[in-house]
Amino acid sequence: MLAGTTEGASMTPSTRTPPVQALPAERSFVGRMILRGKRIASRKSVKHLIRAITRYGDRLGSQFAGAMTYFSVLSLVPILMVGFAIGGIVLANNQQLLNGLKDQITEVLADEELATQITDVINDVVDNPLGVGIPGLLIALYAGIGWMGNLRKATRAIWRPEFEENKAEVDSIIIATLKDLGSLAGLAVAITVSLGLSTLGAQFQTTLLNLLGLGDQEWLTTVVAITTILIAMAADILIFLWVYT
Repeated sequence: MLAGTTEGASMTPSTRTPPVQALPAERSFVGRMILRGKRIASRKSVKHLIRAITRYGDRLGSQFAGAMTYFSVLSLVPILMVGFAIGGIVLANNQQLLNGLKDQITEVLADEELATQITDVINDVVDNPLGVGIPGLLIALYAGIGWMGNLRKATRAIWRPEFEENKAEVDSIIIATLKDLGSLAGLAVAITVSLGLSTLGAQFQTTLLNLLGLGDQEWLTTVVAITTILIAMAADILIFLWVYT
């Protein structure tokens, strides 16, 4: 009995044989995809993108985008009405152009009844352009002010450090409307200037070179075209900077 005890005591933990551990099983396809997804999500650029998307959702970005889209669609019809009114004023002062337009409509449309209906609409617009243009202008202003107001709120909500969800507006509705109207007018002027630079540069680059006596230099045409595009891009960048500011 003493020998057995001695033999058992001689088996120290350091001399015992460790149990055989089973090799880890190979990861499944789903497990490998999850692991790969975690590695991708841990990258700095991906984390930044995830934070941006999360912030956009937390700051009601989709709701503001929907509101701006609503006012954008709402403004299409009144803008067309204003365009028709301007066209009616032009046609009323140019009878030859009006007759030519009617003749072209009759030639293009095979249905005589449809052509008659369209010419009747044109006659109504020519006879009373202000009756079409003034309501269209008022509705367009309402839609434009609503669009600019939602753009202002969306820009503040997304870019400010804190989301002022329950903070009351400092300005009254009249002052806020006047500010949005002024911003809308400034944006319209800026866009008009940008489009004007692009259009004038594309249409009058040859005339400009001829006036300068450089019309025979073909390489200057490309230089002027590229310069015009760069000027228009710079104007667009200034527009966005002004809007964000």
